[in-house]
Amino acid sequence: MYGSEHAAPATRVCEWAVNAGHEVWWAGYLGNVSGSSPARHITLQSRDNPVAELTELAVDFRPQVTHSHNFSLLADCHVEAGLGPLIVSAFGSLNPLIGSKRPLNPRIDSLMAKGPTIVVENPLLFNAVAKRHGGVDCEHICLGVNAAHFKPGKAAQRAAWRQALQIPDDTVLFFSARGIADSYRQDDILKAFAMALPDLPQTAGLAMIRLTRSLERSDMIESLQRQADELGVSDRLFWIPEVRYEMMPGMYAMVDHVVSYPSEDAFPSTLLEAAACGVPIVTANLPAYAGSYIEQFCMLVDPDDRQALARALVRAVLEPEEFR
Repeated sequence: MYGSEHAAPATRVCEWAVNAGHEVWWAGYLGNVSGSSPARHITLQSRDNPVAELTELAVDFRPQVTHSHNFSLLADCHVEAGLGPLIVSAFGSLNPLIGSKRPLNPRIDSLMAKGPTIVVENPLLFNAVAKRHGGVDCEHICLGVNAAHFKPGKAAQRAAWRQALQIPDDTVLFFSARGIADSYRQDDILKAFAMALPDLPQTAGLAMIRLTRSLERSDMIESLQRQADELGVSDRLFWIPEVRYEMMPGMYAMVDHVVSYPSEDAFPSTLLEAAACGVPIVTANLPAYAGSYIEQFCMLVDPDDRQALARALVRAVLEPEEFR
């Protein structure tokens, strides 16, 4: 497997393979290979052209199939070296095919044309890939959510997590459940929260996870904290430490609302998890969500209107039953 072990969808696939009795080796770079998955971990050294490293690894391991989380450089090099069958889980890589404003990376088009099997979660992506590359083997597989694990929390669970994280019991807590990234626009969420504060309860707060989705943008958390200071809401911003995936139901039990405002998306696991836990959701109205449960059960907001997001946060508190 190639990818980051900070990405829950990738580690879930790894765990399924191991539990089914398969031997799994995980190849990635320092900072992405954390040892959190039940696999043998290989830390690669060459970031520019790891073909030689992957070829040597394949000689030792002789994999029957390789899975890549997203269309990464490692997936490119795997194909270039002719190292056998490759499955690529697309996740957000193909968002330009379903309404994203950015163009599709030509490198991804080139890799798709070389014949890997592509796995997509969003049915709209399945149709878009078939239209763009008719001969590509594309599979629509939704990872879904374990409803026996992600379910409405209990008061004791809520109280325990708030006590552990030093969040007052009476805080009306909004939660940005995704790792910090430009495309997830936590800066807009923070600014909308500040705009909404005069109309929110005095105990309103906003929680974010202290996890960046890009090693190159590790400054994003500090930037958000500076913005909170400038907006005068630093006492309302709660930083949540990165927690293991199996602990996420505790996060959802602790909060009152989940807020997501990405500029583009595929099929977000965080919203599936929040919905399974019975947490009201405010999110951007994106083309990728058309026809999905998100249209039916979430409060949708214009993706380019921060003031509309602020108003939605207020409505989520003042009219909660309308959006459950």
